[in-house]
Amino acid sequence: MLILTLKKNIFEIIKMVLMIIFFHLIFSCNNSSETKQIVNSDSSSKQISAKTELNNLFSMEDAERILGEKVIFSDSSTNYANGVLRYQWSYRGIVEGKLKKYNKREANIYGLIELYDKLPDAERKYTSIKTANEYHGIEVLEDLGDEAYFHTDTVNFYFVMVRKGKYVFNMKVSKITDKTSVLEFNSVARRMTSQL
Repeated sequence: MLILTLKKNIFEIIKMVLMIIFFHLIFSCNNSSETKQIVNSDSSSKQISAKTELNNLFSMEDAERILGEKVIFSDSSTNYANGVLRYQWSYRGIVEGKLKKYNKREANIYGLIELYDKLPDAERKYTSIKTANEYHGIEVLEDLGDEAYFHTDTVNFYFVMVRKGKYVFNMKVSKITDKTSVLEFNSVARRMTSQL
């Protein structure tokens, strides 16, 4: 139990350090035109603010509600390259402090949020992924963001992809269990979209 608590605290410290580094880079690199595009964007896009900090849009509690069990923070990263700010994260289901496996597979939830400098790039990204998945059966979500769809095989995964303005995000549950909640999955996706 002590080791689990220490690991959780270490991950929280690492997360805080990454946030500090991220904001330092964004606000101290005034000579970078790419950084200025994100922070001082035109009127059609939103500035990154406390409300829309990418790494605050999804929490451990969200992961636990969706997976229906305790989780551990697995990984996250933030980077900016080629006109896209990316934040990705993952959590894993646990039981009694150990990774929980179903049919030799771990129950996980993954996410990726991207903020594009240019709207057409965000639109192209969304369209390319949607087009690749249409053959496998998707459900277009007309009332979420500017464009969105949901995809599942009803056994192994839930997947949602949303574009709202210059933001594109996706979230995936890998290994559906009897505790996994599609209602919570959809609820979190809607809340995240409203906060972008």
